[in-house]
Amino acid sequence: MSKLTLTLKLPFYRLNACKATEFERLTLLNTEVANTLLTVPRI
Repeated sequence: MSKLTLTLKLPFYRLNACKATEFERLTLLNTEVANTLLTVPRI
């Protein structure tokens, strides 16, 4: 099954390293969850 990734790019002003790291972590986590949901059979 193919994977679909949709990334919302929001403008962040004065994004410090900690926030940037957390944003990247959450982006990867959300993408993984979304791709898992795509594998759930439709009823």
